[in-house]
Amino acid sequence: AAAATTAATTATTAKPAAATAKEAKASAATKLRAAVKTQEDPDNAAGDETAPSIKLGVSARIQGKKKLADEVYAKGNGKAVRVGTMGKSLRLEQLKFRITGDVTDGVQVQAYVQGVGWQAVGENAGLVSAGKRIEAIRVMLVGTASQWFNVRYRAYMQDSAWGPWKRNGAIAGAAGDGKRMEALELKLLKKKAQTEASSGIVGIRTRTHVQNLGW
Repeated sequence: AAAATTAATTATTAKPAAATAKEAKASAATKLRAAVKTQEDPDNAAGDETAPSIKLGVSARIQGKKKLADEVYAKGNGKAVRVGTMGKSLRLEQLKFRITGDVTDGVQVQAYVQGVGWQAVGENAGLVSAGKRIEAIRVMLVGTASQWFNVRYRAYMQDSAWGPWKRNGAIAGAAGDGKRMEALELKLLKKKAQTEASSGIVGIRTRTHVQNLGW
């Protein structure tokens, strides 16, 4: 009788092997997501609380729209803001950036545009009413803003979803691959200590041969 009771208890408390394996797989997936998040975005640590208050504004014009959408602001708290669309097959055609707040200098961007290549460095990316896709972008803070903050950003690309987070002038997207950028996320993060100001993006110069136009 005792043996029967023990067997019954074991049968009641033991979990099926399939359920145990499923739980282990879910736990491993959770740990992997946490590891990837830490690896991709190591700047989540608190920064210098004496940093000035600034906002990085960005607005976008997407395929089929005649004007820029309302501006959104990254506020230096590490929270990401997004422009564009995901999964709608709509290209980003124009992006406009600006710094506001206690300091107004500054931000520089450079975009790789369909049929054009790398544009000149400035505060705007893409072309107005040309129907050309943005394929890649670089974003960098300059002047006083760069002493106190890092900017991080990532691109949502055609057929590829979100790419990895980039920082301070690194290339997000896929220059020259013929893939459209559909959305952009970016965030401002306070640096841990004040450092030397950045002088800006070192321009990339390329030439693109366009059908019927030449170089």
